[in-house]
Amino acid sequence: FFDIDGTLIAGRRALPGAVHLIDVLRKRKLPFFLLTNDGNHSTEEKSSIMRRAGLDISPGEIVSCGDALVPFADEHRLHGRKFFIMGDLGKPCYAERAGLVSERDTEKIDECAGIIVGEGFYDWQKNICSAMNYFIRNPHAHLLVPNPDSYWPNGPKGELGIGAGGKARFICTILAEYGIELHPVYLGKPYNAIFKYAYTQLK
Repeated sequence: FFDIDGTLIAGRRALPGAVHLIDVLRKRKLPFFLLTNDGNHSTEEKSSIMRRAGLDISPGEIVSCGDALVPFADEHRLHGRKFFIMGDLGKPCYAERAGLVSERDTEKIDECAGIIVGEGFYDWQKNICSAMNYFIRNPHAHLLVPNPDSYWPNGPKGELGIGAGGKARFICTILAEYGIELHPVYLGKPYNAIFKYAYTQLK
């Protein structure tokens, strides 16, 4: 298993040695997966990004934190259940690939079995306020966080962007002060879910 961002590519360019590494793996016929906490791009989209950077990687060789929604949905028998999604979860959507029904209308949040914290640009204030009040009414509902990262590189001068994990922990901190203890389920690196899912794909 290899990381992608900051290991093989930086932004839209390949890092030194990345192309050679992939060539060696292919020549030796070693099975491998590239793991990423980028839940904002589907494996198809991530593959296109890597190919533009000069790395010939297929979607099937990438495992995203979003892919780990599949075993979670299976284990908890959530197929066909509606989940509220904050932000993006790739195109096609990882939640829908896992058999879940996606909902982004805050007016319908109470119809959902839980919330998935996604990525990208969206109305954070409206979504976070809706999520907090949802968990006040439904304290035992699922809070799923594919990408546990608090922040990520977001600019040429070292600027940072706020990650899905940071938004989830912000919600949990406020609710803890209110007296509600949430237990988010983190799916991406360094948590177990993404590694367990990737291992099953190697068999």
